[in-house]
Amino acid sequence: MNLSVKNMIFAFAVGLVVFSLIMTAICVAMFNAEIEVAQGDVIDKQESVDMVEPQKTVLYSIKKTDGTGVNFAVLVMIDSDSPQILLTPIYNDYLIPYKNALSYVGNVYSEQGDKMFPEAVKAFSGILIEESDVLDVEGVVNYEGFKSVLLAELSKITDKDLSAYTVKDFTLILKETETENTHEQIKQVDTEKSVAKFKNILG
Repeated sequence: MNLSVKNMIFAFAVGLVVFSLIMTAICVAMFNAEIEVAQGDVIDKQESVDMVEPQKTVLYSIKKTDGTGVNFAVLVMIDSDSPQILLTPIYNDYLIPYKNALSYVGNVYSEQGDKMFPEAVKAFSGILIEESDVLDVEGVVNYEGFKSVLLAELSKITDKDLSAYTVKDFTLILKETETENTHEQIKQVDTEKSVAKFKNILG
């Protein structure tokens, strides 16, 4: 079988066009995926929680083991009628509104310390707590560890027997986005939807 130069050029051109179309389709799909993430995906874990009337609300601030700042915090609502205890973890890499600006929890904490939490809690939940409601926990390094000492810590501030209480997670609603250049994952608290989520159970 003899192939002329003309046929070879034609075959090469057709192959080049097909290859270009395939690569274009792949690139468009990847671009759309990037844009979808960059716009922000709303993360809402749907916990099953009925209406509550918390008799006690406190916030535990868990410091980093090296003493350089806060590791995470947990808003704790005790509802004796249910009876249940609702936990809302707040991590140091959450981006929150604070004094008319968006800031990371860890950065604000490095400047304000525990006194930042009443304003932060009000912003994402509508709940008012006092500085005296912000408590420390020693010897805890993660959220599961906090849960394991929760009842012992609460026994220091209440005379109720909490052993029969159900402990439930009640997480904040996040908007997960990526920076355009570094693709660093940013977890921004969706304050409007988080406040609505709290209102939905608090009435």
